Amino acid sequence: MKNPIILKLCEEAFAKAEVLCGKKSDNGRATFLEDELRRSQVSISGKSLIAYKNGKSIPGTEVLDGLAKFLDFESYKTFHEENKIQEISEDTRTKTRSSIILWILIIALGFLLTYNMLTPKANECLVWNGNRYQVEMCSGASLEIPYKEELLDFKQMFPCSGFTFYDVDGQPIVWYDKSNGDVSFFNSLGRHPVNKKTLKPITDTIIEKYVPDCNSLTEKSNNHS
Repeated sequence: MKNPIILKLCEEAFAKAEVLCGKKSDNGRATFLEDELRRSQVSISGKSLIAYKNGKSIPGTEVLDGLAKFLDFESYKTFHEENKIQEISEDTRTKTRSSIILWILIIALGFLLTYNMLTPKANECLVWNGNRYQVEMCSGASLEIPYKEELLDFKQMFPCSGFTFYDVDGQPIVWYDKSNGDVSFFNSLGRHPVNKKTLKPITDTIIEKYVPDCNSLTEKSNNHS
């Protein structure tokens, strides 16, 4: 496995050799380094130095110290410690950048999802089909209305006397419209889907007068069957 710090040591040594000897080829720089290390009592061939630089083999401690001293470090240990700190710092910066990018992507995705949920769908309308709205492509029909997510749960009801019309706090959970003597009931506040009149909250009077008895509905059903 290649050691990134050793590779960096070799690359920097070859780079300094190029500056000092003016040669750009690996052989030329390796020969210069071989002579420089020999002056420091480190015996190593130029061929081996090239192999170290290319990560094909790992130099021994003596060569590592010699290359570090050539780069004006006290020893390889000093070079390693300094570059290890830089490596950790760079790794931390990389992880921080990755985390920031990840959070940006998450926020952007959340924004897009929220936008799609709150923004009317293009070319989609709601059409009343008799007892609830259904989604259809906009065509300009008279009973079409702009798409609204909350209206997908709006529907007409057909309650009888045993139905629960109020919540535990006594607030109405059924709304009605009375037009031309006919009363229709709905599960939510809003407007009548056909005549567009604002719906009214249910009252005991409306229940007593217009909501049929459940038993009578059962009898009618049995007679028809």
